[in-house]
Amino acid sequence: MCGCVQVDGVCDVHEFHVWQLSGSRIIATAHIRCVALMEYARIADQIKSFFHTEGIHSTTIQLEFVEVLTSAIHLVAVFD
Repeated sequence: MCGCVQVDGVCDVHEFHVWQLSGSRIIATAHIRCVALMEYARIADQIKSFFHTEGIHSTTIQLEFVEVLTSAIHLVAVFD
């Protein structure tokens, strides 16, 4: 399990990929599902710090938010 899930506010990690680009350069990409949009900056900082601690200094992180997804689903149900 990815240590990112241990960050408060993170509820899921998927599309998680780590690979060696060249020499000792390791890069990572991940989709991180979070609870609240208002926590974006704190969560992003903690996740970047986690990867940096693991020796991964080049990352692409896509944050997804449960509250936004829930609202969108509710709107579709209302207008359907």
